[in-house]
Amino acid sequence: MAWHRRFTVFVVVLIALGIPAASICGQRPVAEPSPGQSDSDPDEESICDRPLPGPATADGIAQVLAALQQVVVEDWMTGVVPEPACPLILALKHRLRDFILDRLNSAGLQPVEPLGFRARILAELGCSGVTLDDSESTRESKQHPFGRICALEVSQPPGHPELMAVIVRFSINCGQDSALYIFREMAGVWRLLIGDEGANYESIEDARESLNYSVSPFDTGGGFFVAVATIGRAFIGSWRNLWYRVLRAGPEPYEPRAILDKKECIWLGSDPPYTLQARAGGFTLDFFAPRTLDTGFRRHIVKYQIAGDQAIRVAPLAEFPEDFLDEWSSQPWDEASRWVTKGAAVDLKRIHSELHRDQDDDDGPYPDESPTIVVVQDCGPGDRKWQIGFKVTRVQNHEVSSKELFFTIVKDGNTFRVADGSETRPEGCPGNFRPSRLN
Repeated sequence: MAWHRRFTVFVVVLIALGIPAASICGQRPVAEPSPGQSDSDPDEESICDRPLPGPATADGIAQVLAALQQVVVEDWMTGVVPEPACPLILALKHRLRDFILDRLNSAGLQPVEPLGFRARILAELGCSGVTLDDSESTRESKQHPFGRICALEVSQPPGHPELMAVIVRFSINCGQDSALYIFREMAGVWRLLIGDEGANYESIEDARESLNYSVSPFDTGGGFFVAVATIGRAFIGSWRNLWYRVLRAGPEPYEPRAILDKKECIWLGSDPPYTLQARAGGFTLDFFAPRTLDTGFRRHIVKYQIAGDQAIRVAPLAEFPEDFLDEWSSQPWDEASRWVTKGAAVDLKRIHSELHRDQDDDDGPYPDESPTIVVVQDCGPGDRKWQIGFKVTRVQNHEVSSKELFFTIVKDGNTFRVADGSETRPEGCPGNFRPSRLN
């Protein structure tokens, strides 16, 4: 039976590592409960939360990789991480993390230069048979996808000679997972400052593929932040989840102060799939994703100002007026109201609701198809004003209806704003131009 084969593999993995099964299955020595503590803990950590004990050496890393290579994925399209692989993935990340930290603090490596340090790490791992392997998937690798280190990236963030950042990429079923470790040197000793890893996922959708980071320059108070972005893994399709976070160092490496934590939809049709750049006082994230107010894709520009522990979105929201309106309509009104001209908010709140809907709201009218852009008309040279018209089809109470909505968009510097919205087209901006980029 399938469950019997998986259990057999799991036991073999434990024996190969010299680890008693009780340490994995939660069979711990019986102890008297502390005062006020019950015999059972409903919040007891799962098997994926507990890394396997073992040495953070090149041989110890090779041992975990060998065990991971024995894990069988019987149906790789399910996207489920087999139970035997779960603690091994975490063990691999932590052994590599500790191995790298130990080498940073080794005598004779001061000052640490990224390329030379990476070469030494790879050389030591190579002596234990551990090499980088980013080969394409084969039928065999789909059954045994784990146990390969695909990439080891070592870099020193610009303007931060006290930092060393390491990204490690690992093979999983249907793709890769990534971990980011940022180390900081103080008084001649390197310590882990921020560890960012998917530690306990049981589905590949929660793995962190295409991870990238960017560190801001020091601010006037001597602090800085780290912007991190990752793409959720899936076994098929080019639409994924894109997570981005802004972190500051916290009391512990795995307890950073999260300034911002957001999720977007991304289309993987460009290379690289996104760009991320931190700057003094903020960051910019650039990627392509599906339109909300029409079919096709558009460039998304996410730009934030970071001040202390506050994150505020700033212009530009988009490159073109119709893309701005697409972004504006997707935002909740509290955010969308920041991007209207003075005095227009009262009239625009209602019409904003015509285009915006919350995914969690099951009440109210829903469009049976995306609204269609029928016109994006420039109102004249130097006006920096456009009229954008939509045809919106809705289904309510099994009845189909359609109507048109028109918006006036103005631009001041690099900032678009909505100046007007109505169901009738205002005069003074003749023409029915529709950009070819929408086709």
